[in-house]
Amino acid sequence: MNKICLVFSLFLIGTSLSAQQTPIKVAENLVTDGIPEISSSIVSDVKSYTESRGASLVAWHPLRKEMLISTRFANSSQLHYVKMPGGDRKQITFFDEPISSGTFEPIRGDYFLYYKDNGGNEFSQIFRYNMATKKSTLLSDGKRSQNGGIQWSNKGDKIAYSTTKRNGGDRDIHIMNPLDSATDKTVSENAGGGWGVVDWTIDDKKLLIGESISINESRLYMLDIATGIKTRLLPEKDERVTYEGFCFSKDGKGFYLTTTKDFEFSRLAYFDLATKKLTYLTTSIPWEVDQVNLTEDGKQIAFVTNENGLSPNNHLLCAAIAHGVESSA
Repeated sequence: MNKICLVFSLFLIGTSLSAQQTPIKVAENLVTDGIPEISSSIVSDVKSYTESRGASLVAWHPLRKEMLISTRFANSSQLHYVKMPGGDRKQITFFDEPISSGTFEPIRGDYFLYYKDNGGNEFSQIFRYNMATKKSTLLSDGKRSQNGGIQWSNKGDKIAYSTTKRNGGDRDIHIMNPLDSATDKTVSENAGGGWGVVDWTIDDKKLLIGESISINESRLYMLDIATGIKTRLLPEKDERVTYEGFCFSKDGKGFYLTTTKDFEFSRLAYFDLATKKLTYLTTSIPWEVDQVNLTEDGKQIAFVTNENGLSPNNHLLCAAIAHGVESSA
């Protein structure tokens, strides 16, 4: 009897050691040269370093003091819902692929939209999540295309977004009623992969769109949805300057942007559509300005500055809107 137990114990030990020494299989899309085999046992050894937990705000509900947050457990971030200040989070997405972004339908908040790819292939697709039924519906083509940059119309009944579905490379502009994916249509076919939607005009008849040429050069256009005609706003002539649009002013007479025009860093600026005048708002701040957002009443604008190029030193500032006068606090 003791011999049988000894043999069985040695068998288990040998099996365990064999499992620990099994090398990690190299993915088919990778070529290794001169790299020794890595034992699968290292996965458990470094697990405490590779798996972390964190949470971030995704979106506020448009009517209630409730929010979507993204929480990371192990190697995957998923969406959770928080219904009250200090309340428990309730997980609402359960995928192998991470979900870290979402945007509520802005009028009633009955559903929200989010992106998800398949197996990490980076072909992000747009889904609608119904808050009542807890069900997700695919809205984009579900194929090898990248879809994103959602911007809601002011009426809240349509979205504009960019997609590579036409040929897999060029990024076109589409609009859609998220409650009916059959309404999806192309409003601008573009050449290149750097196109994206900035904002809708107040009457929802036009779109401010951007084209990124390189890290040092970008352009802004006005797109007429009915005709598909793009009119370049900035710059008037090609130049190695960046123009990144953020949102229209509440009166619809202009829009806010950041630009490196005549400055070492990106400055917050305002562009008047009637006069074509560009007014700089943060020249006194010698740092990069980004992440611009306008308050609901349009009286103040919040933005982030990157001090000395170090992300840990980002400063959130708020400026009163007084075109032509720099004001920050």
